[in-house]
This record gives sequence, structure tokens and C-alpha cells, in this order.
Amino acid sequence: MNAQKTRLLNVSTRLALAGGTFGSYVQVDDYEAFLLDGLDTSLGGASVRCDATVCNPAVFAPGPFANWAAVGWLKHLNSSMQCGGNGVDWQSGSTLRISDSVIQGCAQYGVRAGTRRGGYGGFDLENVYQEVGTCANPLGKIGQAGVIAQGGSVRIRGGEAPTGWVPYFASTGSQDYRYYLVARHARFGASNPLYAGRAKSNGSGNIRVTTPDIVGASTLDLLRVSLVPGQHEQAPFGSGDYAVVTNVPRASACAHGVCAFTDTQAKLQAYEVAVPAYFPMLDLWPGNLVLGTNQDSGSALAGARAWMDNAPPDIAAVQGTTAPALIASNCDSLGGWTPLWVSCYSAMAPSAFYEQGALLLAVKPNADAGLRANLKGRLNFSTLGTGPGHIITLSDSNFQKTIATANNRPVNDVSDAFLGYDHADSNPANVGISLGAPKSISSYIGNTGDGKNWLERLTVNLKSFRVPLTTNSPITSTVPAGTPPLSVASTTPVANLTVSNHPHLQACGTTVTCSAKAVTGGQIIFGSVSLVQGVATVKGFSPSFKTADSFQCTASDKTTAVNAANAVAISGSSIVVRGTGNDVIAYLCAGS
Repeated sequence: MNAQKTRLLNVSTRLALAGGTFGSYVQVDDYEAFLLDGLDTSLGGASVRCDATVCNPAVFAPGPFANWAAVGWLKHLNSSMQCGGNGVDWQSGSTLRISDSVIQGCAQYGVRAGTRRGGYGGFDLENVYQEVGTCANPLGKIGQAGVIAQGGSVRIRGGEAPTGWVPYFASTGSQDYRYYLVARHARFGASNPLYAGRAKSNGSGNIRVTTPDIVGASTLDLLRVSLVPGQHEQAPFGSGDYAVVTNVPRASACAHGVCAFTDTQAKLQAYEVAVPAYFPMLDLWPGNLVLGTNQDSGSALAGARAWMDNAPPDIAAVQGTTAPALIASNCDSLGGWTPLWVSCYSAMAPSAFYEQGALLLAVKPNADAGLRANLKGRLNFSTLGTGPGHIITLSDSNFQKTIATANNRPVNDVSDAFLGYDHADSNPANVGISLGAPKSISSYIGNTGDGKNWLERLTVNLKSFRVPLTTNSPITSTVPAGTPPLSVASTTPVANLTVSNHPHLQACGTTVTCSAKAVTGGQIIFGSVSLVQGVATVKGFSPSFKTADSFQCTASDKTTAVNAANAVAISGSSIVVRGTGNDVIAYLCAGS
């Protein structure tokens, strides 16, 4: 069909003649405003051609955009393909909307659209029901896709869509294997690891892994991770033992749309997962939602992006860490995890889903060549009003009160943890930022925040440091008289430290003119001792002087002042005191 403002209403199929098939039930060429309202395939059975050579859709817009830029609205479809065909393949590059429809029992995909053959339009699904059933892909065990977006954008609202199926390659045991394919392009480099299927293994024997072909790849890497019960599902990342086989030439692994590999279950090889630089076009891939490009590319901007009400599991997207691929209002627990950047606003109840989905925000690329410095942040609070208050409540100590309060903005509580402001008026220049927590505030460097190896911590009665302090300003204590301003456990002298109202030690030297050389690490020791037959040894100076030559002593006879007495160092921690008989001799030693 090739016209303008064409309307097809309540189209119904019938069983084909023996040995006969349709190419597609409806083909839309250059309709700029085409409406298909009602297509019931339930009477036709599997009447479109679908085999290992070609598997056609019920509705087809072949494009290309330059010649046949069809715009279509499809609604009230009852497209049940009975595993003998696909749903909708819209390659015209103009907009497509599918609503209030059933697309199920598809052999390879439910809906495929985008800008692969040129164009700019995205496509929308609203209230579309999808189901795979027990269909087998005629190409082999490579699964089915619910929706494939080849570049452009897709918006999905309501319904039970998209729904695909990811293949099981083995079921011999309890070890849960997840397989990923990395495609390498001769010019662009490596792709995002794409989740291709799983296996339950007993740990021995060969597992045959099959994936759809990625035509633009030159070589392929097959990776594997094992899902550990009770832990996060994680795709390969960074460096690790992931590789089943690497650098497999596509020409040797792939034929007739399918790539095949053998996992012998030998020890996995070390592998470095690269940042995606190759963003491939995917004709087919297993999963509920597949987000590829319209042609092989080295730009992350080429990847399709999806907007959804509810994000499903089993999403395959080519962008990886380079760009957001999915924006969703709600993300429940997602599995079948291809490395995927999701921006999500809510999730199911935290009591059922501990790992609530994250909201990921990038500020700038790391490799920004030093450009665009001093930008304001992605989270920007335009006005604060009069303080004090919370800007971000990090932990709500009375969440029941918050939920019970209109608009969820109650007065804060003393046991909240928060980033806030404690001083603000109408002038933004007068804002003072505050940070609070009910137990402690700790600072870490190069640590996960383990609760033990903090470097600075504030509690209700103590500020603690585990690193040296440096200041270029005086330290002032306002502790009242009678209370020491410092409490020091160490007895090691501090170099260059003098305290008001304490003696300053100076060494005058050996001449009649005092050189007044300051003594660092100095101390004064004094006492008295009773002589025994004119002599006594005093020991145990602690801390000791450096050596016997680093301090000097003087002595006087307390019993009979006119009697002579002296004290001489014999080591850094002892002196010999001499005098008359059993007199009591006072001594005083100073030095370092």
C-alpha cells in the first residue's frame, strides 16, 4: 500500500493454502498517516514465512526513509503469531505508535523499529501485551526479544511489555552461569559485554553457547560469571577471571545468523573489561528490551534510549558506562544484567527489595581535557530560605512521621542524619552549611568506610584525629583556669615548644659572656639524698638526658651549709652525689 491517510479497519487473516505463506499481512510503504485499527491473526495460524532463512513480521514498513518514510498508528492488534513469525518490523525511520494491542507468540521479536534505514523518528508502545510462550527461534537457541530499538528512542507505557526470552544453554546442576559476549570492531574497539544467556551446570562437560550474529564485529570474546546466591548479580567489570574464549574470528564462529562457542568449563582466563568504544547494530538479541544502534558506530550517542513506566529485567543495551540507556519511573528488582546505566525514580518496597535502584548522575567525563571547569552541580538547590534546616536528609529517624505529613516535609528530628544549613537569610552570601548525625561523623581516605579506620571522628563529647595536625594560626583554648588546656599521654619532649610560666633553658657555654643558646628537648631534675659515708648514686631519670655530657648538676649541703658538696653525671639517667659523712645533699640538674 502506498497512499495518504489510509485506514485499515478490522483486518482478519485466514489459513493459507497448503504450502503457501504470506510475506507479511500488512506492508506499509510510503504512507505519511497510516492507521491500522484491528488486525486479528488468530484464524490465520502461522501463515507468514518464518524459517532459518527468513522470518517475516505480521506488519512491515520496509523503508528506507529516503524513499518510503511511512508514519504509522497501529492499535487494537490481536497479533498471535503461534511461533510462526514476528510482530511488527518498522524500518521506515518515521514515527510509529502501537497501542491497546496484543503481540505474542513471536519467533524472534515482538516489535523492531528505529532508524536503521535512515530517518529520525522514535516509536511508542502504550498498553501493549506481550508474551513469548514456548516459541523456539528458527535460527537456534538464541532466544527472543520483546522490543528491539535500532537507534532513536522508544517510549513504553502501561501494558505487559516488553517481554522476550533469554536462552538456557544447559541444566545439569546448580552452578548458575551467566554468559556475555563482547564484540570487537577492527576500527572502533570493544563493545559493552552483552548478556547472552545462562546455564545451570554440574561443573563438568562441554556447554554449547549460541548467540545472534553481530555482523560488524571482527572478533568475539565469550565471558562467564557465576551467580552467588544471596549476593548482587554482577556482569563482568574491571579485571578478573572472566574469559571462556577470546579473539575468536567472527568468520569462524558465526554462520547463518548464529555464533557458536564451546565452554569446556576449564579455568577461566584473566580478562580486562574495556570501556565500550564499539556500539554495534543488533538485528536480533535475546531480552525483554534490546537497545542497539542504527549502524555500527564509535559514538555512544548512536545507542537507542528508552523511557518507561516500569523497567523490566533482561535489558540489553550497547552504551554500558558511556551514557544513560534507560529512564524509568519505577525499577523493581532487575536481573539478567547487561552493564546498564539506568536513571530510576522509585522502586518496590525496600522490605522486599533491599538493593533499591540507584539514581545515577554524571557531572562531566573524566577525560575532559581540563575544559568546562567550575561548573555548578547537577543537584542545584536554587533557594534555601531562612535556616536552620535540612537540604538533604540522609537518614530519617522518624519516617512514619514523614509519611504521615502532607507533602512529606515534616519538621526535622534530632536523630536525623543530614546535610543542611544552620544560617541563612534572604542573602545567599550568608548561608552556612551544617552536617549532622545522631552517633558520629567520620572522615576516611582510601577506605570503604569500615567504621574502624577513620582518620577524623566527631562524637557528642569528643573530636578525634588519627593524623598529624598542621596550622598556620595560633591555637586558642578558652578552658577556664584550673583545668589543663591539654592532656598529653606521651612523655616525649616536643621540640621548639615553650609554655608561658614555664622555665626557658638556655646554655651559656664556657666563657664569661653567655651565648644564650636555647636548649631544645630540655628538662630540669632536682631532689635531695642522704649520703652514706660521703657518697650516694641517684638513678632512674625518666625521661633520661641524652648522654652524661648533655646536662650539668649543682649540689648544696642541707645539713651543714658550710660543708662542700657536688653532683656529677655518670650517664644520661644517673648522677653521683658527694659530700660530708651522712649529710643530706640537695641537687639540681639541667640540660637535654
